Amino acid sequence: MLRCAIFDMDGVIVNTEPLYVEEGRKIFNKFNLDISEKEHYSYCGGSMGNMWSSIRKNHDFNELSVEELCNIFLKQIKDRIINEKNLKISTDLIDLLKDLRKNKVKTALASSSSMDVIRMILNKFKLEKLFDYVISGEMIEKSKPEPDIFLNVIKVLKVRDKEALVFEDSSNGIIASKKANIKVIGYKKYTLNAKGMDLADWVIDDFSQVSFKKLNYFIKLN
Repeated sequence: MLRCAIFDMDGVIVNTEPLYVEEGRKIFNKFNLDISEKEHYSYCGGSMGNMWSSIRKNHDFNELSVEELCNIFLKQIKDRIINEKNLKISTDLIDLLKDLRKNKVKTALASSSSMDVIRMILNKFKLEKLFDYVISGEMIEKSKPEPDIFLNVIKVLKVRDKEALVFEDSSNGIIASKKANIKVIGYKKYTLNAKGMDLADWVIDDFSQVSFKKLNYFIKLN
């Protein structure tokens, strides 16, 4: 039986991935970093620290430390979230979260984003009361595509991997859930890179396609 539903944030809860890409591109351009679209998208779903660490190493960039790059990037993202008028969440998502909680399914938000950004999104859309547990990639040793963040969720919420389900939009997140032995639904409405979707156990275009009843049946079948 389904006892826990875990949601990624960027690209699942809210369409913030384009903001991350645009703000990252500004930094690349400022420091003349030749980052291809393929490489850039490969970092989606992972942590800021991992992205900037890899870029510094792969492109022999030493002008700024990983910490300095993360701080610049984080400030830009926060400013965009505050001022962005087009950020929206789906009413179908709200309905699904309420349906899950009504049926005693624990809900968690597990994002590689910083806790500051997570809190900004939760506050902006008044989602705090719809999640039993919130975890940031900052709180664990290894970020997606490693399974640590999802293993932490099921440990804290005291559910088995077979009783949980993950909603993800990135290949890094899908791989992480697979490594955690948790079934994963690929959410492709906002995804910037559909390459990893074929690894998901089920792919949906919108939250209107799922409900507690359908998800519980899916878990029982698998």
